[in-house]
Amino acid sequence: QIGNEGLTVFAEALGKGALAHLYGLDMGHNDFGATGMSAFSEVLAEGALPCLIELNIQVTMIGNQGMIALLDAVDKKALNDLSILNLYEIGIDDAAISSLFKA
Repeated sequence: QIGNEGLTVFAEALGKGALAHLYGLDMGHNDFGATGMSAFSEVLAEGALPCLIELNIQVTMIGNQGMIALLDAVDKKALNDLSILNLYEIGIDDAAISSLFKA
């Protein structure tokens, strides 16, 4: 299981160029929440995974704050190739879902 600390360490590695050509990432069914997702999204926004096509974060605890952080990366055009995003059971409300469709 990856928690907030583990995802933050992973994000730091991504920020240093690790896995820059990765096109699919399955992080579903883990214990990270908004803190880990924010660290991960920050490096995504900086362009750490420019080839990412598929991201699975289902059954995590990112909540609205984590979703806002992810949408920031989307707004910065850092995930232009992303076409598959699995968000099942991530603890977000209707307002966060609405923001997702506006991004």
